[in-house]
Amino acid sequence: MKPLAGDPRVSKTLSQVLLSDTNPAVRMQVIDLMVARRDDSTVGVLQNLVQREENSGVRLKASKVLKDWNASIGTF
Repeated sequence: MKPLAGDPRVSKTLSQVLLSDTNPAVRMQVIDLMVARRDDSTVGVLQNLVQREENSGVRLKASKVLKDWNASIGTF
């Protein structure tokens, strides 16, 4: 799946899954896949996720990625 992460259609689908799937383990795997393709839209999706995510593990993982990328956790 990682080689396909750069495809815009795959990225859009991953973003939708990240923000809507009920399984935290799936959301964490999606974060791993999205890390392979760092772009402005990925940063925005992760920032959105941090603000609304209820699962602390998923929220922490997304926050760590944003911190590693020197991106703010909040959206402005």
